[in-house]
Amino acid sequence: MKCPTPYRPQTAADHEAILDLMRAYYAEEGYPFDAARASTLLNELRNDPCWGGVWVADLGGEVAAYVAVTMGRSFEYGGRDAFVDELFVAPAWRGNGLGTTAIQLAENLSIERGVAALHLEVEPHRHRAARLYRHRGYNSNGRTLMTKRFDPSDISDGTSTDALDLYDVDLARVHHEHFGHVARGAAEVLLEALHERGVESGAVVELACGTGVSALALTQAGFDVIGVDISPAMIAIATKHAPDAGFVTGSLWACPIDDCVAVTAIGEAFGYCSASVTPDAALLERRLETIWKGLRPGGVLLFDVAGPGRSGPSGRRTLMWNHDDSFVCLDEREDGDTATLTRTIDTFAPRGGLHRHRREVHRLSLFEPARVEQALNAVGFRSERLDRYAHFELPEGWTAFVATKE
Repeated sequence: MKCPTPYRPQTAADHEAILDLMRAYYAEEGYPFDAARASTLLNELRNDPCWGGVWVADLGGEVAAYVAVTMGRSFEYGGRDAFVDELFVAPAWRGNGLGTTAIQLAENLSIERGVAALHLEVEPHRHRAARLYRHRGYNSNGRTLMTKRFDPSDISDGTSTDALDLYDVDLARVHHEHFGHVARGAAEVLLEALHERGVESGAVVELACGTGVSALALTQAGFDVIGVDISPAMIAIATKHAPDAGFVTGSLWACPIDDCVAVTAIGEAFGYCSASVTPDAALLERRLETIWKGLRPGGVLLFDVAGPGRSGPSGRRTLMWNHDDSFVCLDEREDGDTATLTRTIDTFAPRGGLHRHRREVHRLSLFEPARVEQALNAVGFRSERLDRYAHFELPEGWTAFVATKE
């Protein structure tokens, strides 16, 4: 295919430059960015063009823009369809027609490959882009695009399940039955904050909702709750415990936030590392920004984070609990150099007169409370630190925040 100047197909030499543009694009839109996954996909599209491709605008040896087009199949459109998956022009090169040229490239590619329909998405605030696309003949079909994002740790690559090591069946059950006091206290604090603002109904999104303990209290108080948690075992319990709430299995970083009166992330949720995400201050600030945008004026965000000192003065904690013939042993170590905490949790649950042993290793990023406050202020929240959730006093190194969108 002859590419509209100055676009050309990506090469291996463009790899890092494209990743830099992607990183800038995702930061601009507030999306979490996984460089390793993006790198893999760039290689796949370069080596197997039947799935589409990536083209770059090469201006005197500088990669100024890129466009990614992916291929699919559609019964509705009678064959192949394509999607302008990503299009980004570096700020310094905007206004030079690179966006229009990229769309022309995508259309030429589609026609040459027998594509019946070319799709694209426009963020609601991108009014200028929407006008450009309408001018080129793109029309809204009156439908709402709905997307369910699967956490990468849950997707099989055909060779390994790559299971995420967070709250399997036994630990989820023990957590629900014996450690629900944190969520109950948090729900009490949130309801009080909402009532102080005269908010008696509306949507509440619970990120890392756990087993539905706080969701039950919120629905009983008249609120509509959507909970998301990465643990299927947690979601299974939550669905039964709080039947009036809605629950989905997924990542708290990808869950959409829109038209809510409150958002929660209880239990050090923002710090948990997964197979695809290692949280840091920049990622947290971007997520806080999307939450701020999705909250109604006067809306409340309630969350807590683990920080330095969470594992005590020595940087190590060892604890054991015995609950109804189930035993839980915790060994926790804090690494000040990497600002991370590692919890090794051994669960012994009764099974047929014996005990089944399960081990989980949880890794958390630690956040300085002052840095969290800085991020909240930068986004536009008015925030206050909490040292307790109702009657539950948070130990050293564990800080809660209640933040409002004024």
